[in-house]
Amino acid sequence: MALPPEPPRVREGLVRDPGPAVRSLQAWADAVGLRIAFVGGVAAALLAKPRFTKDVDALAIPPDDARLAATVARLPEFGLELRHDWSLDLVLRRGLLFLDHPGARLRVDVLLAISPLHAGVVRGAAAVDAFETRIRVPRVEDLFIMKALALRPKDRIDMQHLLDLRASEIDLAKVRAVVAEAAAAMTTPDLLEDYDRFVHDYSRYAARRSRGRPPETP
Repeated sequence: MALPPEPPRVREGLVRDPGPAVRSLQAWADAVGLRIAFVGGVAAALLAKPRFTKDVDALAIPPDDARLAATVARLPEFGLELRHDWSLDLVLRRGLLFLDHPGARLRVDVLLAISPLHAGVVRGAAAVDAFETRIRVPRVEDLFIMKALALRPKDRIDMQHLLDLRASEIDLAKVRAVVAEAAAAMTTPDLLEDYDRFVHDYSRYAARRSRGRPPETP
């Protein structure tokens, strides 16, 4: 995967260096044969611009239930541990691994890619060299879709930066179709309305910038 022409300093703006946690999680995934892709602030830092983050997020193709216990049991070998209020039963029921990396003082959240959308993100992810190891990050459009489905303030910032730097890799009509389908499935029409509002505001922002006028933040 080609990173931006001038790769950003990924540690700038991050609350702590995520490198140790990234390396630990990737080493664990490699050792147990788990296919993962880093998302969230780590992926945003590599594909667009760094921002404040206090955790490391990843998607993982889930192992068979029979292998899950053995897979989780190997976490301490790599400096990772299940959070004290989380259990293997919750991992199975919720499809989430909530981890701590005490050495890096960072939270590590792994979402098991059970849905076709998330599984597609992992399978489409490309390998990059970052944080002194080799990891996989989503395609720009896939990361944008994940951000559009969450649309928290930090997601809006990441979406703006992705459009600023990688707009040619994002099909906004395709993204809207995915958001519309998700909004209908979850009966949350506000999600689509919020996405449309973001795109409208970004278009105004980009137009002002192209005319050389001070852009207002979308």
